[in-house]
Amino acid sequence: MLWPVTGAAAILLAVAACSSASTNQSVGGGGATTGGAGGASGSGTGGAPDGGGTGGTGGTSTGGASTGGAGGSGGSGAEGPSCNGLAPCTTADNCCANVLLPGGEFQRDNASGAEHTAKVSSFRLDAFEVTVGRFRKFVGAGAPKPKPGSGAHTHVAGGIGGWDSAWDSALPLPSQWDTAIATCGVDNASPKPSWSPTPKGKENHPMNCVSFPQAFAFCIWDGGFPPTEAELNYAYVNGSQQTTYPWGNNAPAPTLAVYDASGPLQDVGTKPKTGLGFFDLAGNLYEFTLDSYLPLGQGYPKSPCADCAVIAAGVTEHVIRGGGWLNYADSLKASDPTNRIKFYYAGNNVGFRCARSP
Repeated sequence: MLWPVTGAAAILLAVAACSSASTNQSVGGGGATTGGAGGASGSGTGGAPDGGGTGGTGGTSTGGASTGGAGGSGGSGAEGPSCNGLAPCTTADNCCANVLLPGGEFQRDNASGAEHTAKVSSFRLDAFEVTVGRFRKFVGAGAPKPKPGSGAHTHVAGGIGGWDSAWDSALPLPSQWDTAIATCGVDNASPKPSWSPTPKGKENHPMNCVSFPQAFAFCIWDGGFPPTEAELNYAYVNGSQQTTYPWGNNAPAPTLAVYDASGPLQDVGTKPKTGLGFFDLAGNLYEFTLDSYLPLGQGYPKSPCADCAVIAAGVTEHVIRGGGWLNYADSLKASDPTNRIKFYYAGNNVGFRCARSP
């Protein structure tokens, strides 16, 4: 389970301008190579199979409501080294597939009010949570320590948010990774790591029992960086469609997500893909974000918020979102800001996915 750790800090808020404006259109998804149906009107336009392309345009709204369907989607962009030689995560999707999300404006936590309004520029986000098989490639490559400042987020101004050399000590020596992951950090009384020293049929399980620096180091090695909290929330609510859950507005069910009612941790992609091309944004594992955790009213939410991230000096805990296999259904609801919690250490119920430049 997740145990809070307290901390205090001065806030450094990185904000960069974003030219994207909100509309009453659906957000174009990512992952397919051809344009999808546009809904009430309009049709999607797809990207090249490997070049990523641009997201499709959604159907126009009717009566002020966003009733147009999702547009066509750009193909997956360049993939990192973590999937070299690995089998697909599902019958149709590469474990390293990533989705191009066109920039836009939305309400964080589906809450009304200017303080919850956020804009994000176009970015890519991994379709899947990082798997054991992908992380094994990183460990096999020696789990290299990133250079200071590397992995800075493309859209966060001033290079804030890159690798801090103080995290070097959080990366075990190559020969020590098996032991470090098996202890599972704060859950060492009853560790349930998806990792095993040698492959044992769980290579497509999401990788848990890694700390924030260990997840960050993987993303850097694989050509990405952790998503900001705003970006992960944007994907979760399907952009301007503002759904309550990644799959829509229906209540959670074992057929839609991996959580307390549906059994143990499962392979990524076991549950249906969202309309924008993601798997397991809700359930399976909570996911790390780049943002330092600050309580409601003390740095979150932030307005104006344009490509913003909260990077707070002295705060080690980072925001995690999405709910996991150990949680009840109410932990999966995006519209409840109390479901954004803080974490840093390795745990049974926490994993991650990487963001990438568009």
